Order: sequence, then structure tokens, then C-alpha cells
Amino acid sequence: MKIEALTTQGCFVITNKIFCDNRGYFSETFKESEFKLETGQSFKPVQTNVSSSNFGTARGIHFSIVQRKQRKLVTCLVGNVNDYIIDLRRDSKTFGMWEKISLSEKSGRAIFIESGVGHAIQSLKDDSVIMYHLDSEYSQDYERVVSLYDKRINLEFETPIIHVSERDKVAPNLDELLRQGVL
Repeated sequence: MKIEALTTQGCFVITNKIFCDNRGYFSETFKESEFKLETGQSFKPVQTNVSSSNFGTARGIHFSIVQRKQRKLVTCLVGNVNDYIIDLRRDSKTFGMWEKISLSEKSGRAIFIESGVGHAIQSLKDDSVIMYHLDSEYSQDYERVVSLYDKRINLEFETPIIHVSERDKVAPNLDELLRQGVL
């Protein structure tokens, strides 16, 4: 397992070895002891989610508010997605900045996303499947969303957005959330 820090503090790309033979492949997607040794952090998942998205689908920018901190470990099991992390921590030197990481079933890559960092994906193939582990259980009361179309954040998508939920379509922008005191 190779762990590389991203520009967004507390976020990492984890690249795992993939062992292939005539049966298919095998890979360890996460090992807590190695993660703790390399980052100094502990990560104990308590919930795991899986989502499937068709080509051009965008999901996010989702995050949990401070009262319910939540870190994520995201990997792509099938297909190919661009994963976006957006720093939504007001006091961070990278506030409002984003990074894009390509994930696919063959890359062996996963992303560790720190609490306070927003998360979005765009599927680049039909039926792309991502799995993400959370270190606190999902709570609708604490989840918030920022607009994928926010001009201040200015995400760059590889392909036009074809499918998006109504909730994500009408999400507030970063400035609105700041005015509301959400961030």
C-alpha cells in the first residue's frame, strides 16, 4: 500500500497492489495498521455504502457539518469515475480549492477524505460502481450539499453532466452557505 498526501490537508491517495492471474484479480483496498503507520491517523469504518452511476452522472458536492464529523475512504469497484474533493473548512489555507483524482477498477486507488472536505464524483462509464467507508453513520440531519455549478469553486468536468439529482441541481453555492453560517 502506497499512501500519498494530497494538497488538501488530511486527504490522501492510497494505491494498492493488484494481483492478477487467470482467475481475475485480488487487492487489499485498505489496511488500518499501514494507514496509521503512514499518516498517524486511525480510521475505523462504521458504515459502508455502494453506488452505481451511469455515464455523465454527477453526485455531490456532499459533506457533513461540524457537529457530526465524518471521514470517508472511497474506491471504484467497477468502471471509471473522476472523484473531486473540495476543501470546505473555512480556516484552511486551501478553503474552496479542489482536487480531481481518477479512480477505476484497475487503478488500485482509493481516496481518504478528511472531515470538512466536500466530495463529488462524475461517472465516465455506464454502471460505474463506487464503494465508500464512513467513520460515522450517515445522518440526514448533518449532511449538506454545495452546488456542483458553483462558479467560485469552478469544478472542471471531463464530460458534460447528463444526470444529476434534483437536490444537487438546486443546492446552494459556497457564499450562501457561508452567509447561513453552515461552514
